[in-house]
Amino acid sequence: MALTKWKLWQNLIRTLLKRPRQVLRAVNWSNLKTLYYAIRYEPAALIWQNFLHLVRQYKNRMYRQRNLIEDGYVKVYFENTYRMPSKLYLSGWVIGLGKTITQVIVYEAQQPIGTFIPSFERDDVSRKYGNSYLQSGFQFMGDLSSPNHPLTLEIQFIDSEAQRISIPETDYDELYQTKLKIEESDVLNLNKLNRQFRKNNKNPFSIYLQATKKQWDILVPETHTYPFTVILLSDKPADGYIVQLHPAAIPHPDLLWIIGRTILMDRPACIYWDEDELRPDGRRVKPHFKPDFNLTYLLGWNYIGYNFCYKASLASDIEKENVHPLEIMPQIKPDAISHITTTLTHQPQLEFRDPTEEENVRQKYLHKFHPEAQLATGLLADTWRIQYPITTPEKVTIIIPFRDQVALLKQCLSSLQTFNTYPNISLFLIDNQSIEPETHDYLKQVQTTYPDCRVVLYDQPFNYAAMHNWAIDQIDSPYVLLLNNDIEFFQTYTIESLLEYAQHPEVGAVGAKLLFPDHTIQHAGVIVGINGVADHAHKHLPAAVPGYFYRANTPQELSACTAACLLMKTHLYRQAGGMDATSFPIAFNDVDLCLKLVAQGYDIIYTPYACLIHHESMSRGTDLTPQQKKRAQSEIKAFRKKWRTFLTKGDPFYHIKFSIRSGHFELSEI
Repeated sequence: MALTKWKLWQNLIRTLLKRPRQVLRAVNWSNLKTLYYAIRYEPAALIWQNFLHLVRQYKNRMYRQRNLIEDGYVKVYFENTYRMPSKLYLSGWVIGLGKTITQVIVYEAQQPIGTFIPSFERDDVSRKYGNSYLQSGFQFMGDLSSPNHPLTLEIQFIDSEAQRISIPETDYDELYQTKLKIEESDVLNLNKLNRQFRKNNKNPFSIYLQATKKQWDILVPETHTYPFTVILLSDKPADGYIVQLHPAAIPHPDLLWIIGRTILMDRPACIYWDEDELRPDGRRVKPHFKPDFNLTYLLGWNYIGYNFCYKASLASDIEKENVHPLEIMPQIKPDAISHITTTLTHQPQLEFRDPTEEENVRQKYLHKFHPEAQLATGLLADTWRIQYPITTPEKVTIIIPFRDQVALLKQCLSSLQTFNTYPNISLFLIDNQSIEPETHDYLKQVQTTYPDCRVVLYDQPFNYAAMHNWAIDQIDSPYVLLLNNDIEFFQTYTIESLLEYAQHPEVGAVGAKLLFPDHTIQHAGVIVGINGVADHAHKHLPAAVPGYFYRANTPQELSACTAACLLMKTHLYRQAGGMDATSFPIAFNDVDLCLKLVAQGYDIIYTPYACLIHHESMSRGTDLTPQQKKRAQSEIKAFRKKWRTFLTKGDPFYHIKFSIRSGHFELSEI
């Protein structure tokens, strides 16, 4: 359950009563003012996270102890450490107290593989150590010759002194083991549950347990009784619920209690839950914290697995013993499918899926629901792609705003001309007060090179939302593709890959996978709630990596995607009221637009099969001036106010156990 503001107040007061000295020592007048502002405008989970970090009073420590390396006057915090077989990605901050850093060299064994200079702004570091350390953040991507060599940083200072720091291995399993102890100390209040059943169970139900003897003994010991009927499954019943367990799964002892409570309160048609991997030494690792029901993701990879619960009547015509989620879940409404955000089963091979079974069940699904579609292998091993044919190649108008920077516009349009394979497109170029002669000369060429192209002057100050609203009022094509001028095409069938989803009546908008010029991920969908607002998922990972349980490179439903490349039906843009040009003139207008579509019942789809390069912020730059920072803070405040309920509940496609400090699907420490 998401952390509400009422629950937050309870936690704050409980912490004050339990640890008054720590709280009073950590909280001063400035912190109280910050806390008051945060409670008004920020989501509860972010406030609680920051409050715990404050109260724990870690000396010279920020976020995670094991990621902060201190050696004399040098402090390095490794926020993200991704070590792939041939790539290394690092991010964090580095300072030398009282010393100026000239550069940092990254070594693999004794060989340098790259350098960087800390230059990203880190407000958290400057607040703790002083304004002179504001630009202390870094990001680094380099090539590795071996996944096993030791890695170090050599930090060089202006006085020619240098210091070596070892790069630690990120151990998320250790954090998960700690969280397990906390979770499993919360024993279900069985007396309270029994009272709930006696009070609310007007329609008694039966649970048929499909399990081995070992699983049965764990869940139904001789001394145990449930306020509902539990029967070992032999033949498929006509009614009741079936709890299906994979023979190798070890269930949580309270599995049936938690399922029974869910049935009692919600009466869903299907229930699934989180899982993890059980190693031979007894350690539980690789937690799979699943999103709420996500049919597109399920079609790409069976993220639900083989352990779940369903109404017996849904599988009455299925003769085989083991039921696949795709055989029953697509026929019911998503709000009738409950996701329990608790780890209730433990598997020796968490990610294993029978490839023959997975292929057969998808073929049956397509035959029933999309007979015209084709099944193909996905971008990653053990994943699948559903290729939907484009029924009618209707016109797609590509809207590209720009202001001078003709080199970027040339690159965008020439790459589009080189790689586009969709036959029915038109261009709508928004000239936002360009003044350079080279730009106007090129625009004359564009209109002769591209026969169906309009160049329209938007003679107003830059307002990303307003100029798109103005442009779409002048467009009559069925589809629009919102595209930044710093986007570069490098693959064919990009528009087709977006349109195959956008043509479905239930889809509101479709976003692409965007890469930085170094071919690391810039955008793999948007997670709403990161840092209290929203940010991109899987940022800076190499393009071909799976991400968290294949999510970086598998199509899926999300809450939002960036408008740097976003395809949608024109009438849906208008139906949603367009972008909010008053509250979000520059930032978050695309996230706001997507959330409005979601509120109207439409799906937002992310597909990695449309992949482009995004030269991010090259056209507009970053918010550095006081006026820009003030405007950015105003947009953040407006977003938190408008979508406060959504932020409080949490993004349904991002688990409540993940940290909201980044979109890397990392475990939160709370």
